[in-house]
Amino acid sequence: MMAENYDTPMAPVTMGDTICNGDTAMVSADEYSYWYDAATGGNLVGEGDEIDVMPTATTSYYAEAAATAGHFEDFDSYNVGDYIVASDPSNWAVWPGGTPGGAYDMQIDDAQGNGGNSLRVDNADGTDVVLEFGEAFSSGYFYYSMDMYIVGDGYINFQEQVTIGAAWNMSITMIGGVLNVDVDGASVLTGAYSTTPTGGPVWNTFEFECDYSTGTWEVFVNGTSQGTFVNADPVASVNIYPGAGVNYYLDNVEWGALKDDACRSASRTEAVVTVEDCSNILELAKGDLDVYPNPNNGSFTVENSVDIVKLTITDVHGKIVQSINEINLNKVDVDLTDLEKGMYMINIETKKGTLTESVIVQ
Repeated sequence: MMAENYDTPMAPVTMGDTICNGDTAMVSADEYSYWYDAATGGNLVGEGDEIDVMPTATTSYYAEAAATAGHFEDFDSYNVGDYIVASDPSNWAVWPGGTPGGAYDMQIDDAQGNGGNSLRVDNADGTDVVLEFGEAFSSGYFYYSMDMYIVGDGYINFQEQVTIGAAWNMSITMIGGVLNVDVDGASVLTGAYSTTPTGGPVWNTFEFECDYSTGTWEVFVNGTSQGTFVNADPVASVNIYPGAGVNYYLDNVEWGALKDDACRSASRTEAVVTVEDCSNILELAKGDLDVYPNPNNGSFTVENSVDIVKLTITDVHGKIVQSINEINLNKVDVDLTDLEKGMYMINIETKKGTLTESVIVQ
């Protein structure tokens, strides 16, 4: 890489799958990866932290990790009353004219923490902060997500340039259950968010994804797509500004970017899909098993439509890290918070068959 200090990522940790002939398999990695059909060279078969494949015989897939930029903040490492910009000036900034720890800076609160602390965004506080991305992204893929507990109205905007206040990429409002996206003063998308119970605030998850190869954005609310629009302008930061009527709590803020020229790992990691003849084996439908939340912090629930008799969890090397026998329930709470972050495989046994699923602890 010439004149830029990119870090070359390590080869990813991968997990294969075992399927019956004719079924779809999922191979996964702990990093965003490019997947090939050979250890070197070969053909690109997909990209992402997981892909679905349908081989007719046992097949190896090879993941090559790509360097990504990003940041995640759940505000739980701070004390109530701390100022976010003063506490983390490497990622957050006050709007020009403000002072870290003073004018425009926002405070941590636990009044409506989504499992912990959150950031209080209230017009009455006269605050105005910016989560900076470090550069203006305009190629590859970009992702932004946040949880909002909307008491009054909601509002954010994406800034187009590293210099804060120089240009707006888009503005997003959440008012009365309606989400609206404006680009250059014109509405390009409307969607809906939950206000159940009626009139009462509730946590919603908002996600914004852009494929800069076409400039196409897609917006999700609580995992459901609200539609797409085209806006090829770059993004450099997100402005959390509580204008008139705005009052909400912000939690689990995350952004990520993968540029077209991102460095790749020097080697690839193999993930094997084993294809078996299951003509004499009764296997459960994959849709019967649900693991949530996924990814998670090590605490999650395994639920199945048929009672689970035995649950076994292994690491990526096949070592059993937890085994629970004689369950006879359709829902099991699992705690892996004492284990290392990474990918694990869940295997359940029922009276009607067996099923496996992967889970990511982060």
